[in-house]
Amino acid sequence: NVETIADGAFAGATLQSITFAEGTKPLTLGTLENTSSSSGVFYGTKITELNLGDRIAVLGAYAFYGQTSLTKVTMSENSQLTAIGQYAFYGTSKLTSVTLGPNLTTIHRMVFYNSKITSVQIPKSVTLIQYRAFYASTLAKVDFELGGTEPLTIEDQVFYGTQFTEITLPARLETAYKLTSWKKKYSFKNFADIFKSNSKLKDVNVEPGGKYFASIDGVVYEINSDGVADTLLFCPPAKTGELSIPKEVRKVENGAFYNTKLSTIRFEEYEEGDANYGSPLLELGNTTLIHDEQYP
Repeated sequence: NVETIADGAFAGATLQSITFAEGTKPLTLGTLENTSSSSGVFYGTKITELNLGDRIAVLGAYAFYGQTSLTKVTMSENSQLTAIGQYAFYGTSKLTSVTLGPNLTTIHRMVFYNSKITSVQIPKSVTLIQYRAFYASTLAKVDFELGGTEPLTIEDQVFYGTQFTEITLPARLETAYKLTSWKKKYSFKNFADIFKSNSKLKDVNVEPGGKYFASIDGVVYEINSDGVADTLLFCPPAKTGELSIPKEVRKVENGAFYNTKLSTIRFEEYEEGDANYGSPLLELGNTTLIHDEQYP
């Protein structure tokens, strides 16, 4: 009949395992509002494997902050968990395996920061992944479950320092960049910041049918109100060889080719006789091509 386990309830305990009894009432483990790492519900415990059963609804902030024994986290096929609080698995230096549940909607900021997970499947129920959620983890593979109808927001630096080489983003992606100021002179759409410091990334694909974003040859474009992919947002830094940019593109965003390894970039042109032929329709951002470690 327990419905709530308070923040800090097991903090500092030498607990090595825990089992949650089945029931019909949702169970909350800590709160999303907690702001103290030492008040994480399982802070400092010795738990090695965590099975979050069907009735767990929320895993609170700092739940396993800095815990060095946890190796595996599993959410059941019928998991009712909707949110993982900020810093929940921050610095879990032995955590290598995570299975997320089908009703998860929010992965709060810094959740898996500096964990050792190597792969993750993000269910189509997720609508928000906050700042640096997977920062500096050892992620080599990220799979978004495709399909779904609820809009998805991915905040900046979510996959900072990860090491995967390709990723496919769902068509329901709605927000995936913030407006960034460069040297207080220019404001631009900083899509690249999501994957900052991932030097191995070669291809970013977008599931067909998206309203806001599309991909061509592993390069990400923004779609305008007429359904045309007219702004080149991001070319992955490890992409090599030659890239042709469609003639419909009207802008190449600042930082789009940051640290590029491409040998050739070609801009397609309208054929002579077309109404657009020879017209100055293309804008190259102020810092489109750059190799500068001071660049944000």
